[in-house]
Amino acid sequence: MEADLALIRKLQKSDSRIAQLEKELEELPRQVAAIEQKLKARQNELAALKKSLADTDAMRRKLEGEAAAWRDKDQKLNQQVSEATTNDQYRAFRNEINFARKAIKQTEDRILEHLEAAEELQAKVASTETSVQEETASVEQEVAQTRERFSGDQQALAAARKERAEVARGADPKLMRAYTRVYKKLGAEAISPMIDGRCGACRTTLRPQLQQNLRTHSGLVTCEFCGAILYVEPPPGEGLEDPAGDAGIA
Repeated sequence: MEADLALIRKLQKSDSRIAQLEKELEELPRQVAAIEQKLKARQNELAALKKSLADTDAMRRKLEGEAAAWRDKDQKLNQQVSEATTNDQYRAFRNEINFARKAIKQTEDRILEHLEAAEELQAKVASTETSVQEETASVEQEVAQTRERFSGDQQALAAARKERAEVARGADPKLMRAYTRVYKKLGAEAISPMIDGRCGACRTTLRPQLQQNLRTHSGLVTCEFCGAILYVEPPPGEGLEDPAGDAGIA
């Protein structure tokens, strides 16, 4: 029984390692996606800034065209005002000239606002481009490292599963069935030590008879409450016999 317990304890260690690797392999693609999504958000931010800059430049050019048209109109009106033959005509020309000059001033003010906005946007674009370039290099390195770890975990998982299969072949079938059943329920605590007369998994006090059976190695002992397979830790300095190791199983 001690030999069988040593084997399934080794089996439990393999199962815990397998579970850990499977969890990490499931998580790593999500980590890569999160990293890439964060970079994508920064790239979208840069694209939005560039679009704002382009829109600002386009509006400035449009306003410059409008200002030029108003200047042409002002020039023509100034030529026509001398042709006025009545006071009413003269006042009408002067009103149109004043309106044109007011429009020129308003348009030039708006052009200046767009020039200032473009200057600010250009600074933001330049700063964000530098930041995105740095983040891209960092993300590419992090993604490469994560994918390398993924590949390493795949290899480690294959090795762990192979080791488990080798250990399982040496265990008693009846004990294996019991272990498999309880491992599905308790995971890493499927095989637990008795600690101060209590189950190491659920901490429930064991009946005296079960405690005695454990100490005398009288068959398979399981916790009556959680079902954990129990064992007694050897005294300090005495290790459990490891038949798997003796058999050359890594």
